[in-house]
Amino acid sequence: MNIIQIYIKGTKVSLSAEDVNTSSHEDNQGDIEDVEPPFVALEGGFRIPETIFNSLFDYQKVGVQWLWELHCQRAGGIIGDEMGLGKTVQVLSFLGSLHFSNMYKPSIIICPVTLLRQWKREAKKWYPSFHVEILHDSAHDLSSKKKQADSESDYESEDLLDSETEGNTSSRTSKKWDPVIARVVRSNSGLLITTYEQLRILGEKLLDIEWGYAVLDEGHRIRNPNAEVTLVCKQLQTVHRIIMTGAPIQNKLSELWSLFDFVFPGKLGVLPVFEAEFAVPISVGGYANATPLQVSTAYRCAVVLRDLIMPYLLRRMKADVNAHLTKKTEHVLFCSLTPEQRSVYRAFLASSEVEQIFDGNRNSLYGIDVMRKICNHPDLLEREHSCRDPDYGNPERSGKMKVVAEVLKVWKEQGHRVLLFSQTQQMLDIFERFLVTCEYNYRRMDGVTPVKQRMALIDEFNNTDDIFIFILTTKVGGLGTNLTGANRVIIFDPDWNPSTDMQDRPGSVLGELVRKRMLQCID
Repeated sequence: MNIIQIYIKGTKVSLSAEDVNTSSHEDNQGDIEDVEPPFVALEGGFRIPETIFNSLFDYQKVGVQWLWELHCQRAGGIIGDEMGLGKTVQVLSFLGSLHFSNMYKPSIIICPVTLLRQWKREAKKWYPSFHVEILHDSAHDLSSKKKQADSESDYESEDLLDSETEGNTSSRTSKKWDPVIARVVRSNSGLLITTYEQLRILGEKLLDIEWGYAVLDEGHRIRNPNAEVTLVCKQLQTVHRIIMTGAPIQNKLSELWSLFDFVFPGKLGVLPVFEAEFAVPISVGGYANATPLQVSTAYRCAVVLRDLIMPYLLRRMKADVNAHLTKKTEHVLFCSLTPEQRSVYRAFLASSEVEQIFDGNRNSLYGIDVMRKICNHPDLLEREHSCRDPDYGNPERSGKMKVVAEVLKVWKEQGHRVLLFSQTQQMLDIFERFLVTCEYNYRRMDGVTPVKQRMALIDEFNNTDDIFIFILTTKVGGLGTNLTGANRVIIFDPDWNPSTDMQDRPGSVLGELVRKRMLQCID
């Protein structure tokens, strides 16, 4: 079954959250300090500028205080707040306050390529004294190339613009970044923003620097403990390490271990011991046929693990903090295959390819992918004919597209604005032809969109009411982008990993959200 998910924004409300225990600054130190900006002081000499403190929600003030407590312990932590609660704001407020308190050292932020300019903008907004540099070709008008892929695989598409290939980065080419890095390191307010791919490529230059803080945005990128990017990130020279992620655990507990091995090396032991003492017992206890002993053992292990990680993992949901957002509602709509889809689907089931899958001679994921394409639109199987066939992508030949077409028609008449996410560029091609035919004013962003144009597209959509719909690929448009201009969201074909689609949900679009899932029914 394939799914379309729709979110609808409503009215914003204001609710309270727990208070932060801080002390106010009293100006009693003479006329010389009258010019010093007012601030709020925490124990240990940490001072938060009043302009920052008063702009934070109460739960964000708690987050800044929590980061300061970790700093005093010389430990790192994971900000695992639900999407939309302002993890970026909390980190920048904390780093800015460190500088205000004369405790700051040049720091590095690693993020998906689409978020580079968003980070720079937010840094200048929340603490203008930062000396911000972006370490990426897109920030310096240097040429970069990329081959268009049929679809975007896990995170890779976000970083394809970082470099043409790893082998193209010679020592001569990498020297062009020396002035950028030097400016950050020499500045007492230096903040370097780069991508995971650039960190991997320029490791010889970045890993030898003693950073004040290392911050990983969308830090679940290092959830695979054996991935190259994970191993590189763990070589960053600082004890102050922060991971920002709305999904600390996506599939298995070893992912949590990998994240903690970055922020607090050794806290959860080595991976084999962690799996033997925690991951395996907890997993076994969750099976339907688990014995009472296995269930009780799993519970005890879970409690011990919770107590170990609790001081270093800050996880708040919107409901927990009474965030200034209204409720979400979810609807599920069932769609039927069109006659053509049904015919193509049955033909595939009777094909030799399926026989090869049943015989074990072909990967079953291939068959699942083909069936998924048929459910989205049968023309996804015929990409080579897209330029020659005028009927290519006709919405009448896809059950889900017929529903989307009707929904968009109604929303257009009602004056709503829409985000539409799909997993593949090819599906966006089909939607783009449809939008042109309907004369809808739209914008598009995917893996081939130049990095330096992405923030401009986001700003244009957020600030221009005339643009009806923004179509995006989930991997590029859904990772941490602030798409607040829409009040309707459609997820046309959900990702295999549900946490990926969580990025396209209320964390990016504020307000009341009615989520509609459209399932393709197959007889």
